[in-house]
Amino acid sequence: MDIREFLFRKNMSRRELSEVLGVCYHTISNWQKGTRAPRLSQAKKLIEYSKGLITLDDLYGKRLGTKVESDGLN
Repeated sequence: MDIREFLFRKNMSRRELSEVLGVCYHTISNWQKGTRAPRLSQAKKLIEYSKGLITLDDLYGKRLGTKVESDGLN
């Protein structure tokens, strides 16, 4: 699930998610647009907060054109 869909399903704004993750809400927008990718520490927080609905593949896979191994996040 991408960030936009997650926010829609949770009825959250980018600003609310940014407060949870401790980043600027413009950062969330950049992640959504694909102009920036979250740092691994930020990705881990986002995945944990979404309870796994957002995955590393969602965040990086499309950008890299491959599947991403998630063993290091557990």
